[in-house]
Amino acid sequence: MALHPLDIPSPSTRYPFRQLEPQWAFELVITGISRYDHEIVYALDQYLHHTFVDAENKTLLQSTRTHDDYYCFTMRDWQATKEVILKAESIEGHFAQQKLSKPTLVYHITWAARLLRNGAHRMKLKRLQVNWVLKLTRCGRT
Repeated sequence: MALHPLDIPSPSTRYPFRQLEPQWAFELVITGISRYDHEIVYALDQYLHHTFVDAENKTLLQSTRTHDDYYCFTMRDWQATKEVILKAESIEGHFAQQKLSKPTLVYHITWAARLLRNGAHRMKLKRLQVNWVLKLTRCGRT
């Protein structure tokens, strides 16, 4: 029995912008690594590994991966992820010479590309990021 063209499911939606698929719910990303060799990835690994530790000096860094211009990483839990987000300016400052972005959720990178592609302003994105973190904090995910 042959399928009628209307019975064939349409292909998945393709977006006209770059999309980075998260591997974990609260995966974070730093952009700008493609301008450097693998040493920048090592420097980021070491910085996060030694900067974010628990009371027993065990690292809160769970996993890392790279994809094109993105350094993606996951912290052990939401509390550690929140700590990284709250210290994003400091991390960006530490790597200011390399001009890397501050850490943000992978979700925001994809959303930002979509907003910017549609002509939305960067300030709208910033408000979304701040509001999202505040909502999660108020919901008891602190």
